Amino acid sequence: MFLRGLKLVKPLFKAFKGLADEGGSILAVISLGLAALLGFSALVMDYGAVALERRRLVTAADAAALAGVQELIAGAAFPALAEAAAVNYAAANGVAPALVMVDVFPERREIAVQVQNDVAFTFARIFGRSGAMVEARARAIAGPAGGVVGIVPFSLVEQELFFGVPYELKYADWEDSGLGAGSFGALALGGKGASNYRKNIRNGYNGLISVGDILDPEQGNMSGPTAQGINDLINSNCGCTLHNFQPGCPLLIYIPIIRFLGNKKVEVVSFAAFFIDKDKPPKPGNNNVVTGAFVQTLVGGMVNQNVDPYGVYAINLVE
Repeated sequence: MFLRGLKLVKPLFKAFKGLADEGGSILAVISLGLAALLGFSALVMDYGAVALERRRLVTAADAAALAGVQELIAGAAFPALAEAAAVNYAAANGVAPALVMVDVFPERREIAVQVQNDVAFTFARIFGRSGAMVEARARAIAGPAGGVVGIVPFSLVEQELFFGVPYELKYADWEDSGLGAGSFGALALGGKGASNYRKNIRNGYNGLISVGDILDPEQGNMSGPTAQGINDLINSNCGCTLHNFQPGCPLLIYIPIIRFLGNKKVEVVSFAAFFIDKDKPPKPGNNNVVTGAFVQTLVGGMVNQNVDPYGVYAINLVE
């Protein structure tokens, strides 16, 4: 951009040279040329510094808003923790705490962060401009995930759930599943059959399942594939526990919360996360039950504010 400025100045010098050859003052010509050059330098250097600083502040504001809104998920009753997290992340990106403003919205699922900083000018000082205040703003929301990749082929009919409490996700008796005769809580994701079912337990279904999708229950007890898939997870030696796990832990699984539509069809209404108890693997035959403790976690994807929350949240930047 600086070279472009020089190209623009060059014709001016030629014009001024012509004036000097006709008897004009060479000193006046040089003075006008230097003024033009300094003007372009101020534009390129100083206002370029403003653009770079704004880009840095945008990054800082985005990081701060995302950090703060995650704290709202963890403890909406304590918005001060979200504010502190936002300020700390902005500081880690070079913004002084005194220059960070945080606003937690009343419903405590949304946070706005504004950051600012002064940029001192160098060339523009000759025109009376000592610097500029640069600002950036970001807003982030948290809410129920509208879709999840990596769903495990179990299910729960919509009901009130309590964090930390164990729930049966795959049943020994089809009458307990709420899915009709022959359905034990298992789902057919991406096709039916024992091999596909076991793979989806071990790895999670690799497609996106969204709220409103219509799914097919898997028919039959599927005792062997269920035990094999869950044992694959238990034997992963991940080291995570119910009270100390991170997203990606093999024992942390995501399942759809469903509504039974009849005629062997179910509708996805939300998503929930469960931590598999590795000390209680499913037994063979008629005692084939999968149990998991209901937990709260964060996933990638889009927020759907129209979905009932079941502990699986997403966060999105909206500004």
